[in-house]
Amino acid sequence: MILCGATAATMAEFLLSKRMRILTNSLGAAGRLMADSDNEVFFAGGVLRVNGSPLTATPDVGFVRGFYADRIFVGASGLSSLGLTAGDSEAEAAYHLLGQAREVIVLAESAQLRAGAGLYLCGLEQVSCVITDDQLAVGSLQTLLLAGTLVKQVNPRDRSCSTSLTRAGSASCGRSGGVSTFH
Repeated sequence: MILCGATAATMAEFLLSKRMRILTNSLGAAGRLMADSDNEVFFAGGVLRVNGSPLTATPDVGFVRGFYADRIFVGASGLSSLGLTAGDSEAEAAYHLLGQAREVIVLAESAQLRAGAGLYLCGLEQVSCVITDDQLAVGSLQTLLLAGTLVKQVNPRDRSCSTSLTRAGSASCGRSGGVSTFH
């Protein structure tokens, strides 16, 4: 698994009880996973950046080329029919890490996905799943569904998780398309 960027680093908390190999460019995620789990953690190395968010690194390209994962969890700051965008520091890191995973899963708040500005991250055809909150704009949702992207919406006010599909698809992230709402 690859965790890319500050947004995806929030996944570290959910991985503490797992036993996996994880590559990340988030120093916070790497530290947390190494201190409190049995995961094997690899830090992507490179230049460390602090830009008002948690400490992340632009990956060392030579080091990263040796890794391949089933999934990459990445943040995004914009969405359009052309694809996803991210801020310059996250886009640079994602650029080097996206090609190292079979499946791209985007973690972003719905407010982040409303904006279209930023550096190009990847086309929607590369994204198998977007996990966001339950306030995603209808236009953004339609754009994702038309691209065949599975959308999982999380209700942040309720901790229980149940999945309901409102369009044909599966409950796991994959290319099947659909909307999942966690209540």
